[in-house]
Amino acid sequence: MPGIIGAMPDGLPVFPDPPTGRPLPMVLLEHRVSGDAVHLDWMIARSPEGPLASWRVPAWPSLGAVIDGLEPIGDHDRRWLTTQGPVSGDRGAAILLDTGLLLARTPTPSGWSLHLLWHTNGPQQVLLSSSAEGWSLGCAAR
Repeated sequence: MPGIIGAMPDGLPVFPDPPTGRPLPMVLLEHRVSGDAVHLDWMIARSPEGPLASWRVPAWPSLGAVIDGLEPIGDHDRRWLTTQGPVSGDRGAAILLDTGLLLARTPTPSGWSLHLLWHTNGPQQVLLSSSAEGWSLGCAAR
């Protein structure tokens, strides 16, 4: 599969692993496509200097909520960490909502517990999970 999903013997998704003492940068963009269609693009660096592993997210979860329908969308260029504006190929525009850091990840039976630090919205723990229905993202703590 494209994006940050990869094959692991235990079925867990492959997710960027922050090196000790070096959190990985991330960004949350609002992507407005033709018409009124809007979704979020969540991008996390694969390594301190690597490309951005990316997901299409229907909405960002509030505390205690779970959002279904996440879709890996392939790696993106690091310029999206600080860029907003038109998307190539006449695919709408991206608006930067927040930037931050992936501080740590811990495997769970169905995915990952991720410790994030957003520059605007502060710390957050999210659960990225896989099931037969697809991928979901839940907010466990702020």
